[in-house]
Amino acid sequence: MNKFNLTFRGRFLPDQDRERAKVRFARLFGIDDPARLDSFFTGRTVILRRNLDRKTAAEYYVKLRELGLHAKLVKVSAPEAANATTGAQGRAEKPKKSKKSKQIDKPEKAARREAALAKVRREAAARAAQKQAAREEQQRRVAAETARKNAEREQRQRIAAEQAAQAAERQRQRAQEAARLEAEAQQRKARASALRKAEHEKRAAERKALREQGKREAAQRAEHRRAERDRQRTIAAQQAAQRKAELAERKQQEAREAARRQRQERQRALEQAAQRAAERERRAAERQEQAAQRRAMEEQAINRGAQALGRQAALQPIAARVKTRLDTPRGAGRGRDQQVHGAPNLYSLQPFRNTPAVRRRAQRARRQLRRALAVAAIAGASLLLLAGAFLQRSTAPPDTGITALAIEPGSGPLLLVGDKLLRHDRSGLGAQTLTLSDMGVATLQAPLAFDAAGYLLAPGRLAAGNPAATASDTGARLLRCNLDERRCQPLPGEFDGLHIAGLTLHSLSGDLFVADSAAGEMVRIAIGGRRLGQASVAMVRKPTLQLAAGLLFTNSVSGPAISVFRYDTTAFGKQLDEILLLPDDMELGEHTRVRDFIRIDNDWWVILSSPGVGAEAPEEGVFRFDAQGKYLGRIAGQPHSRPRQLLNWAGKVLIRDAKGITVQRFSAAGTPEAPLRSDLLQHLHESERRAASLAALAWRAAFIALTLLVLGAAGACYVQRARSLVYKSHRERGAEPIDAIAASVRWLPPLADRQSRLRRTAAGYGLSAVVLLALGMAAGISSAQLLAILLALSGPAAALWLLYRSSPGHIGTAGGQVVLVDHHGLYHLGANARVLHRGPFLMIDDVVVFTGSRLLPAFPSRQLREQVTALAGGGIRVDRKTVAVRLLQSRHPLAVGAATTLAGVLLALLVLCFDVAL
Repeated sequence: MNKFNLTFRGRFLPDQDRERAKVRFARLFGIDDPARLDSFFTGRTVILRRNLDRKTAAEYYVKLRELGLHAKLVKVSAPEAANATTGAQGRAEKPKKSKKSKQIDKPEKAARREAALAKVRREAAARAAQKQAAREEQQRRVAAETARKNAEREQRQRIAAEQAAQAAERQRQRAQEAARLEAEAQQRKARASALRKAEHEKRAAERKALREQGKREAAQRAEHRRAERDRQRTIAAQQAAQRKAELAERKQQEAREAARRQRQERQRALEQAAQRAAERERRAAERQEQAAQRRAMEEQAINRGAQALGRQAALQPIAARVKTRLDTPRGAGRGRDQQVHGAPNLYSLQPFRNTPAVRRRAQRARRQLRRALAVAAIAGASLLLLAGAFLQRSTAPPDTGITALAIEPGSGPLLLVGDKLLRHDRSGLGAQTLTLSDMGVATLQAPLAFDAAGYLLAPGRLAAGNPAATASDTGARLLRCNLDERRCQPLPGEFDGLHIAGLTLHSLSGDLFVADSAAGEMVRIAIGGRRLGQASVAMVRKPTLQLAAGLLFTNSVSGPAISVFRYDTTAFGKQLDEILLLPDDMELGEHTRVRDFIRIDNDWWVILSSPGVGAEAPEEGVFRFDAQGKYLGRIAGQPHSRPRQLLNWAGKVLIRDAKGITVQRFSAAGTPEAPLRSDLLQHLHESERRAASLAALAWRAAFIALTLLVLGAAGACYVQRARSLVYKSHRERGAEPIDAIAASVRWLPPLADRQSRLRRTAAGYGLSAVVLLALGMAAGISSAQLLAILLALSGPAAALWLLYRSSPGHIGTAGGQVVLVDHHGLYHLGANARVLHRGPFLMIDDVVVFTGSRLLPAFPSRQLREQVTALAGGGIRVDRKTVAVRLLQSRHPLAVGAATTLAGVLLALLVLCFDVAL
């Protein structure tokens, strides 16, 4: 049998009167000495009692807690031997041995020796007198002890006689109580039979009333259909008249519309005639201007021909040819142009024109800047509102854990999950999902119980639209729900002021036993709603009530124990005993308590929680004990499980976890069985998870879209601002005809190995990209991340491809002027301030030519320095903003490649964001 030592370290429970606790401690252990009493409160561990059995140890532990003191029971492996108090043994004095003196015959020493002998004789006589007095005192004490024992024996005999009389009285009272209970059971059976009969009659009357109501409703529906047909005929006649009136009105409207269209057509014809006249005038002016230009070019051609003829030695006969309206220079000058390497095809060139659209660029840029600012402001405000809504949203995860569990009579488990009730059949398969709103209930909470009629009883609050709800229903009430009809109503009875924390029903009488932990009350309520008993009982915050063997059991507030109460009306709420439940591998701590318990096959299944105990003790666990509280073993549950409720289902024990969606199942002997996995709960959990994922994806998509819109609008604002500043000066001028200087232009030859060098650059980039992808795949990145890398790398690859396929343009010089031809064949020429330059870029208005770099070559660097650098140096060195605007305006391959690279990076970021969201 297990033995315990009662240890004490002088610790007080919170909010206790220490002096009063000390006095009561001294009275309990019979301590009269104040100094000795203070020694127990020095903080040193003192063993008050040794080798106590379980019941005696529990009694001492409970008494000390009632005194306001904290003690601890420590299990010992074997009985410890009581410490025997050993008294100090007196040491007999040894007579002093006198040494023989050598030849001492002096009379003084003889006198001293006689005096010493006399003293020894006196002391011996005194000791003999003391021993005689001690023997007499011992005899007196023995006589007093004998008298005390005789008195105690008589007292015990008297107490035994009284206890026998009390036992006989209790036996008589138990017999009376049994007879009374039997009579009450008979009365309850009769009442139940009468109630069933009345219920049957009531249901028959309700069915009859429903049939009559159905007949009345059928007659009303027939009458309603006749009235509806009459109303439809009336409406049809009214609609016919209305259509006739609308037809007449429509004809009048069509006549008015035809007249209006005729007026508009006449007005449009007049406007078109005026426009055609203006167009004819404009075309005539253009033809005149073109004729003047052709005449000027013909004159120039004639002059060049005359000059060429003047240089020839003699005229040579030529074949006749058809003269065109525009003669281009032929002969020696053209021959020189064709011989120059790098010269463009003059017939494919287009001059830059300073059109009205070019002159209105600054104004249009300012207008687009205002639009971009408006879009950026709206997108930014929307992003801020979205961020505020995101921060204020509920961050709590969807509640898909099992809040409460009950067994429906004749069916299977009933699970309360959030605002839903999940019904199951006897095999544990899902049968039905009920929503609290469909039942007219706002909230429902534990505990759940079923009465004899199969109705669900649970604390809850009715919805505002429920007909049974009243204005005073502000708190939770005990509801009675018919799950088949999806209807709930308050249970009538004296439940006012009760905050139901524990609930159980008597299987025979149907009486309710309710625990109010806030008020510390336990109430028994009859089936009709009348209170049969009420008692003030100290209880835990979430008590468990169980009826077994004619007694009421609940969680103890003193420690790991079950309190036993009477529930009969004569002594309702009277505590009879405490069943101490202490596993062998645990020590009794201050916070150890019983969370839930059930009784199966005369064994107790208990959930013990021990927060704050040492690291060796489990925080929570399920344990088994026999009827006397003897430890049987611990139930091996799932790892990291947090058991919250125990339930008996057809002889099997169900254990509800705090956050899990599966219910553990064990046999009555503690053998693990297949857990209960609700298909309805799994479907609900999957739906909630999918909805949460979609909501998170929608939030991220909205954030990404608005962020991109804000960034795009901000970029557009920057570009349009730069365009308005660049084109504000209106320095653009149209290009002069190149025919006048075509013969004297010295064209810069293109780089011979440009294409091969670009291919080498592209090959190096491709090799680097392949190595990067290989490293990513070796690192085990996801497919989405691999796609993001591909998108990010595709931008520069597309830019290289565009640069490889496009023409680098042409650069020439003629008489101190620089001639630029871009990749589209648009040319311009100018000198000094007309030429703009920055790094490898040369610009004249919208014509931009990239002179090349080490990685992206275009023209020979030596000839570029010798022929062009000096002329370009006389121009204006512009800032990067101007270069960017000119590149974008001319759709240069570098600008298009940069935009492609940026788009690839943004797409990669989008893919990564969506991958994180999913």
